[in-house]
Amino acid sequence: MRVDEDAYFAGVLRAYTLVPSAACIHDSHVAEDAEIDAEKTRHRHTIKYADVGSPGDAAAIPLHCVPQAATAFKFRAGFITVPTTADSVEIDLLKGGATILTGPIVLDDNSVSRVMQEGVFDDADLSAGDWLDLSIDYTNSGGANGVGLLVELVIDEPGEAA
Repeated sequence: MRVDEDAYFAGVLRAYTLVPSAACIHDSHVAEDAEIDAEKTRHRHTIKYADVGSPGDAAAIPLHCVPQAATAFKFRAGFITVPTTADSVEIDLLKGGATILTGPIVLDDNSVSRVMQEGVFDDADLSAGDWLDLSIDYTNSGGANGVGLLVELVIDEPGEAA
């Protein structure tokens, strides 16, 4: 049976298979006692670092300590105002002192202001206790440094049984 308009059911509607539309089930639709297995949940965290000034010396910046097994989902960086001439900034994501990207994100005069550039993960698996650091390496060749650095890391943590 096909229904091409809104339908109202006064009784209970039961389906052998129900495929809800994407993003139509929200927290308010799930009863507190729904008994959904924790393994079927996911927690997405966005960790941000911002340097509102003009960059200085190279730095290693502690960013996050992973509380449980997780997957690195997205890593990106950008400037409000990009560097000029041959000035550049290389931004890398380190786990235990070693890169987890295929190569650092390079922001230079070929970058676009207020547009984030994404890094590519070589190793996206994270374990509980992993320490993640930003490595920021500046090259100043006499031009104007970039201003307003923003770095974002997005990680997904699966739910765990209690």
